[in-house]
Amino acid sequence: MGISGETLISFRGRRRSSPKDGESATLIDSSAPKYLVGPLIQHAVVEMFDLDVALLDDEAQCRTRLLEFVRTLDVQIVTDFVYKFKLGVSAVIVITESHVALHTWPEFGYAHIDIFTCSPQIDFAVISDDLRAIFGPGALQITRLDYSNNLPQLRPDRPQPPADDE
Repeated sequence: MGISGETLISFRGRRRSSPKDGESATLIDSSAPKYLVGPLIQHAVVEMFDLDVALLDDEAQCRTRLLEFVRTLDVQIVTDFVYKFKLGVSAVIVITESHVALHTWPEFGYAHIDIFTCSPQIDFAVISDDLRAIFGPGALQITRLDYSNNLPQLRPDRPQPPADDE
């Protein structure tokens, strides 16, 4: 999504015509030349409800299932880390495109997954089916957030990302 011919004001990431009480406004310069076609960063916030309590408190199962889910995203895994609390688990999978994190609350039968990526290849339209198959929630909700689709395209006077073959 590019911006053309309109002045937009951003209020904490939301675009509206006027701020709410206590919000500060940032003017988005619509006169800047070309903009990225899509978002630089995609973020999916997944909430899963009515999950198996034993699963949510099992460090090995949380790690195994999160890795299985991340593999469905067709991304490159760099490393993973899992921490077991007295009650609940947090797990982070670092991917070359950013990270996927899982946090569980067994006492509520609830888990939260953050998928934060700059990869345009992830198909967020199908992740709910994968999550249902792997984690078995009674219900789930996915909220999508896209960031920085207002950045100017690369310029020769700025550092360039490495070529894919490097």
